[in-house]
Amino acid sequence: MSVDKQEERSEQSIRFVAKRYRPGALDPDRAWLRFSEAQGISSLKRVWMRPTYAWTVAASVALLVSLIGFYQWQQKQPDWVTFTAEAQQVKQLTLPDQTEISLAGGSRLTYDARHYGQEVRLVRLEGKALFEVRHDEACPFRVETAESRVTVLGTRFQVVAEKERTVVDVMSGKVGFALREKKDSVALTAGLQAYYTSGDQRIKVTEQPNPNELAWLTHRLRFEETPLPQVVADLEQSYQTMLSYSGDADKRLTVTLEELTLEEALQVVNETLDVRITQNPPNP
Repeated sequence: MSVDKQEERSEQSIRFVAKRYRPGALDPDRAWLRFSEAQGISSLKRVWMRPTYAWTVAASVALLVSLIGFYQWQQKQPDWVTFTAEAQQVKQLTLPDQTEISLAGGSRLTYDARHYGQEVRLVRLEGKALFEVRHDEACPFRVETAESRVTVLGTRFQVVAEKERTVVDVMSGKVGFALREKKDSVALTAGLQAYYTSGDQRIKVTEQPNPNELAWLTHRLRFEETPLPQVVADLEQSYQTMLSYSGDADKRLTVTLEELTLEEALQVVNETLDVRITQNPPNP
């Protein structure tokens, strides 16, 4: 049969169907019923043979429930953000609540960006940092170290978290300082310092903290009849380096050093006390 004749027959079939089509005249369910009765097929078999969306819907619901469950699980997982200050550098940070942090060189601060500020403003510190916490009575600010917790509502304070000691200095406001593994805690106000070392059994508080605790940030060192070993220790903390000295350890220094390089500061101290303080070479 030629192609033209095939097309002519197709057009005739279409015109025949279109001429006799009536909306609703074709009922597949009724047709199936007549066919099944004629062939002796039960209606139960029809249920299984006819197309169904039940399994599709069930699978879709199961997938949706799984996705919702995964999302809820994911929202509960922490999203840790870590900041690290390079050696002999100070890194300035601003947290989502506008709390400002000065992170000393070689220090690390971590917080959970997903949950920060929901019930508590929690950060974890290794090293040294100065905190200026935005006040919020409904959501305390907490610093966790390896051995302690420092909790405030809004204040200015410094935390030193080293391997064998933790030191807290309060510049303004009120700070709670507690040990993690021992039932010991103190409340500190402006001008007080608390410290804890791994060999101690309790936190110790002093009303005469070292005036040079913030020298690493302010670049200002003040000595008043300070013994030589303490002078060296303060210089090490301020310039974040290691020093050696030779000379009379009983000598005391009274001087103020401001905005000096390490070389300039060592020259002043060495000439004033007639001692020799030198910088150790860096570790290989």
